[in-house]
Formats: sequence, structure tokens, C-alpha cells
Amino acid sequence: MFVDVMVKKQIPARLQIDDDDEPKNYRIRRDGDRDLSFKGWKIGSGEHGTGGTSGYEKDWNRGVEVKIYLTVSGRFVVKIYHWTCWQGESPSHQATVCSSLEAVYDYLTEDCGGYLGPASKEAWEEACDAAPEFEIIETEAV
Repeated sequence: MFVDVMVKKQIPARLQIDDDDEPKNYRIRRDGDRDLSFKGWKIGSGEHGTGGTSGYEKDWNRGVEVKIYLTVSGRFVVKIYHWTCWQGESPSHQATVCSSLEAVYDYLTEDCGGYLGPASKEAWEEACDAAPEFEIIETEAV
């Protein structure tokens, strides 16, 4: 009970999100594990792909979509979907629950070999801009 009270303090008083203010129900697919279901807000998303000759998104033949959610309990859910159009390759659905934005950052950098990939960076920056309380972690202060 005490943990839930402490976690709820992470929910900012005012979220700056594109969706309406009411939380939505989500179900996130995970390969090799139970799906995640929760109520919350999507606070960040990013997409990046490769392939094709025109440089336009519609020509991508491999890519990644990253989404970051804030749950009504104050936790974060990170969804990473690697997709492909190539025969013999399979898409990958990953998701995890994080207790802090620092843990979100660690998960995103782990997925991309130690740094934020383009889709992860886009989602990360959007999530950090979702509330003034989150902006303090967006950059590394030196």
C-alpha cells in the first residue's frame, strides 16, 4: 500500500499530451511473455526505418516503433516494436514496466546497444516534454 502511494506521486499535476485528458485502456503485445494491460496516457512515440530508395517512410522495409506510456499508478510502460518486410525475418514485440524515467532511459539505451536510437530519442524527448516535472531528466547536466 505504501509503495502505491509513493508511485502515484510521480503523476504530474498537468500532462501536456495530444490525447484528451482521460486515461485510456491499453493492451501491449509481448513476444514470449504475457501481454501488458493498463490504463494510462501515451506520452511519447518515435519511429525510424531503413531501406528503400526514395528516403520516404513508405519505402522503409525494416524499422522500429517506440512508445512510452504513463500509467494511472505512476509507472511507465515502454513498447518497442521491430518490424520487417523481408522474408525469413520476424517482427519483435517487446515491452516492459519501469518505475521511473531513469529506468525508461536505461531500457531504451539497452535496446539499441548503449545509446538512444533515432526512434527512441524521438519518443524520449516527447515523453520528457509531456510534463514540466519530467524535463529535468531529459538532458544530462554537467
